[in-house]
Amino acid sequence: MDGKISLQTRTSKYGKLSNGFLMKVDHNYIRRMKSHILDFSHVGLIVGTNGYLWIYSPASTPNSPISLDQRILMGTVRNAIAVLEKLQLPIYKETI
Repeated sequence: MDGKISLQTRTSKYGKLSNGFLMKVDHNYIRRMKSHILDFSHVGLIVGTNGYLWIYSPASTPNSPISLDQRILMGTVRNAIAVLEKLQLPIYKETI
């Protein structure tokens, strides 16, 4: 193993993951949804049923700097997910 993590989607629409960060939660709290690619007002979220989540900025171009305001929004989504996991609540769009 080389330590790489891969995420497979059914289309090439999403391309290479960039402008975001990976988060790991217990997969038992991930609720199955029709689409595991969520869009909040200025933050995108890809939820894997294995517990891996990719939180990213959909507004920026690949590998461009992310503004402080955008980082705060991404951190807020991350913190909401962490609280849900700590409280042992299911993680899906409405609870986040």
